[in-house]
Amino acid sequence: RLGERVAAVLRVRDGGTMPTLDEVRSHFDSGGVARQKWPEELHQAEDFPRTASGKVQKFVIRQEIAEISR
Repeated sequence: RLGERVAAVLRVRDGGTMPTLDEVRSHFDSGGVARQKWPEELHQAEDFPRTASGKVQKFVIRQEIAEISR
């Protein structure tokens, strides 16, 4: 309705494989997370952008996803 989509950005451990969207949704379902909060798309990141104090810069991640979706 508002043009927003739920996306999950995941860091995968070395040697690990990126889970599928169905696997992530199944995990959320087993955890009792409401369906409107389930991700509609997945993105993989090597590392998250951080501030000098170590906090994740979520606005940078949102901008990167928006650029990819264009």
